[in-house]
Amino acid sequence: FEPLTSKSNDALVQALDHPNDWIARRARRILAERKSDEVMARLRSELTNGDTNDRARLQRLWTLMSAGSLEPTLVRSLLNDPSEHVRRW
Repeated sequence: FEPLTSKSNDALVQALDHPNDWIARRARRILAERKSDEVMARLRSELTNGDTNDRARLQRLWTLMSAGSLEPTLVRSLLNDPSEHVRRW
């Protein structure tokens, strides 16, 4: 078993969608600690334009929040999101 801390940012973004919630939460924490501008931009894009799966979108939202990379304009736009779960968060 390879520790998640040794995984690439791309592998960690993929791990956000892992069915094991512990792995997804750990990947979120590591990405938030690394706070890569490139990854944060990717997560913002996937949150607003990408996967329609609510769980995947929430994982991206929570990672952005954990990293302190959630911009006020994005928050305002999410208030009108089609997903009630994304709007609630």
